[in-house]
Amino acid sequence: MRKIAKKVVSILSIALLLVSFITTSVSAATYEKIKLPTYVYSESLMLELDYLDVEGVPVPYLDAGYFMSCLLPGETYGTAPVGDGTYKVSNGKSEMIVDPVNDTISFKEMEIFQNGGSEEDIEKKLGKYARDVKLEYTQDPNPITISMGKYGIDIIEDGGAVYAPISTWSKVLSVSRRTGFYNDGKVAFQGAYNDPIIDTSSVYNNPTRTEEEADFTYRDFCFYIDNFYGCPSPSLLSDSIIEKGFDATLETYSDDTREVKRLLKSTDSVDMLFGIRILDNMIYDGGHNYLDSSRKSYKETPVGQAFEEALTDKSDPRTILYDKWEAYYQNWKQNTIRIEQYINGYDAYEPVFSDEDSNGGKIATYYECGNTGIFVFDSFTESVIDSMYKAMDIAKEHGISNFVFDVSNNSGGDSDTLMFILAAITGIDGMHCSINSDNNKTLRSYIYDFNRDGIFEGADEKFDYKFNYAILCSRKSFSCGNALPCLAKEAGIPILGEKSGGGTCIVDVMMFANTIRNRISGQNNISYRAGGNLEAGATPDYDLTKTAADGLTDYSDFYNFELINYILNNHYGNNIPDTPDIPGTNNQSAQSVRDSQTVKVSNVPKTGDFDVFIYCLMKHFQYQCFY
Repeated sequence: MRKIAKKVVSILSIALLLVSFITTSVSAATYEKIKLPTYVYSESLMLELDYLDVEGVPVPYLDAGYFMSCLLPGETYGTAPVGDGTYKVSNGKSEMIVDPVNDTISFKEMEIFQNGGSEEDIEKKLGKYARDVKLEYTQDPNPITISMGKYGIDIIEDGGAVYAPISTWSKVLSVSRRTGFYNDGKVAFQGAYNDPIIDTSSVYNNPTRTEEEADFTYRDFCFYIDNFYGCPSPSLLSDSIIEKGFDATLETYSDDTREVKRLLKSTDSVDMLFGIRILDNMIYDGGHNYLDSSRKSYKETPVGQAFEEALTDKSDPRTILYDKWEAYYQNWKQNTIRIEQYINGYDAYEPVFSDEDSNGGKIATYYECGNTGIFVFDSFTESVIDSMYKAMDIAKEHGISNFVFDVSNNSGGDSDTLMFILAAITGIDGMHCSINSDNNKTLRSYIYDFNRDGIFEGADEKFDYKFNYAILCSRKSFSCGNALPCLAKEAGIPILGEKSGGGTCIVDVMMFANTIRNRISGQNNISYRAGGNLEAGATPDYDLTKTAADGLTDYSDFYNFELINYILNNHYGNNIPDTPDIPGTNNQSAQSVRDSQTVKVSNVPKTGDFDVFIYCLMKHFQYQCFY
């Protein structure tokens, strides 16, 4: 690690002074104290902080209290001795106990600690319409102890402070979507999604890296995967990682994973990229895991160009392995994207309106057919809420009875928007989560600005749209797109389409120690209120899939609005014109409006004293559509 001792004067440095206690270091590690310029959420806010330059570690060590003060600005957090050789670190909400002798960290309430921060800091990141205001346990929390020493990472006590690598501290707090990282003599703290404040290009400019860089980056990554990765069930290696740990999984799972381990630990930078990209395909889970999420930006760098050139050499063993797992990924993904081929089915209907963002991207589109409104959106963003209200106002004006949220092509997005929609249509006011590492159960409570006046008025906020709601989903409905149908169904709202696609983990954003950024499934899993995560997806009450001539799924009835209108009027017992009375029971097929295919009905709730069944007439359906 390059050592920097340049003195930087800042009047803000005094805000980070911590209580210190004179002690004797117990670590056997060889190190020296250095000062490094440290940027805190801005290029203009630079502090000079004390770090340890530890022999054999390419990342500087920072005291836990200083780290918390930089990661969660607004207050100063301290490190204090407990009296048994351990140290207590507070972050305003809970505590972490650091043991420099055994190289462990312990928590009584890990989730509360990970979500710490001052009220001033929290205020800066509040949502426009939905705000999470409280995190609590739904049962007594389970304590947990996590070892850094298991991964060869020393915790060092010096002068009453306890130090660990900033990259490792950041992985402990990755759920906060904030990070601290080091590159070329500088440290930066910032939002993990944001572009780096300091230059990180060296990782893509240097054709080689040192043995210590390669080795530590790998061990630091193993620490994250074993302790904070969500291990989603669709991901190929999850079961083995849970059973054996990440390093042992790579070593024993197959010849391919052993080669990935070699590539990840290689001093050759192109090898490193091969290892990351192949592993990315191996652990594909439907859309959350995206290692090396900065890949689009490095193609013009020396390492990026060398990697792209190597991919063209089909005799290169690395490329052969890459192509094998790229084919695995493409085949896996193909099962989730076929619905996109049918989206032009919307063209049969004239939208009431279609909203776009400032870059021309589609926010939402609204259609009406019969007495049913269909609100289509492919990502959960705050802008969707404004479009939703616009659609509902029109629907109310037009006398619409049924309102469908079409998330059949929705791959997720903002969980605050998800919770706003759920609260509006079901009354659910909080997100339940289960945590893999300690089996804790949490509830994140929200408040909502349903009247959108910028004031959160608690019980005085009313959502005044009384439609019959339904959700249209598919296997492409992932993450928040999966949570909406799952949690809506738990609340009694009917589901149309196809079983949704899973993605129960809340995403973490974290960096390798060498600053390559990753988006990855975290350990927090959205859960049903009754318990159990959402990975299995929501089974539709009305299955609209058919089998195409090629034997694959035909999604054309997802865009058969006359059929959807008919289904919902029967489901909700609306007053509609008489239709032929055809005997039927659950799971019995009936004729479709458009092309005589079947609609499969499962787990259908009763609207009266008989089971709902589907029967549709010919193409010239008796309901008129609004164009």
